[in-house]
Amino acid sequence: WARDAIEDLASRGIVAGKTESLFKPNDIITRAEFTCLMVRAFKLEMSPVGSFADVKVGKWYYRDLMTAKSLGIISGDEGDRFYPDKPITREDMAVIIAKTLKVVEKPLTGFGNSVLEKFLDKNMISPYALSSMASLHGEGIMAGKTTTSIAPKDNATRAEAAVLIHKVIDR
Repeated sequence: WARDAIEDLASRGIVAGKTESLFKPNDIITRAEFTCLMVRAFKLEMSPVGSFADVKVGKWYYRDLMTAKSLGIISGDEGDRFYPDKPITREDMAVIIAKTLKVVEKPLTGFGNSVLEKFLDKNMISPYALSSMASLHGEGIMAGKTTTSIAPKDNATRAEAAVLIHKVIDR
């Protein structure tokens, strides 16, 4: 189900294998990996400035994360931590996608939260992610995991991330 998206993103140099020759689509994707894919997909570039308490100069993801931070795409918690190696949730992917699209002046259409009514777990969506998830679902970018579940707290897979990026990259 994700093959076309993965192959297209690979041909553009946006995604690569997790190991030398394997993409590992069912593996969980981290917060740093997803953010870096978005920065690369939209060719966002800035001189890296600053840091998070848990993102140091020299890490493979430092430049892309600082670009995303400078552009307001990501932010840290109250302790200025980003948790780069923690798995990313579906709701956090939605927020990063929405903020990135706004930065590149291709904002999502605003949808009311009523588009999420069919999902029994809609009340599990964090308040900060509600409008992003509603817009992504309303535009047909993010589907539910099932017909009755949008699974906002589920960790995202590499395949899910690739499909979402593929759906928004050329919009």
